[in-house]
Amino acid sequence: MRRIIAPSVLSADFGNLERDIKMLDRSQAEWVHVDVMDGVFVPNISFGFPVLKYVKQLCTKPLDVHLMIDRPLRYVDQFCKAGADYLTVHVEADTPENIHKTCENYNEKKDMCLKWFEENVSEKYKVCKEYAEFDDNELQ
Repeated sequence: MRRIIAPSVLSADFGNLERDIKMLDRSQAEWVHVDVMDGVFVPNISFGFPVLKYVKQLCTKPLDVHLMIDRPLRYVDQFCKAGADYLTVHVEADTPENIHKTCENYNEKKDMCLKWFEENVSEKYKVCKEYAEFDDNELQ
């Protein structure tokens, strides 16, 4: 498996976000990772569409957007429009059927990949195996 270095925007100094994003853009990193948290799926809250749009304006590298939010599939279009090049969702955040349907739609229509990872692989192995054809990347 090829490894990609994608530093997270969460590590940025938000008082100097433009400076830090431009520094990431000049770095040897291949992608920039954007963690989106809603305070429901995970206890922390990060940021949403306006910040993602701003980061996309400043950065030429692909944005790998990690959705740690409740029912993430309902926001796929908005995150794509805001600048996401790749999306990561947790298998347990939605039903396998919805994830499968969304993956098919984005792979065919927008050249946009929806991918997911599972932290508890032993518990969800069957789900991951069943939908492995859509699992483009693992987040480690």
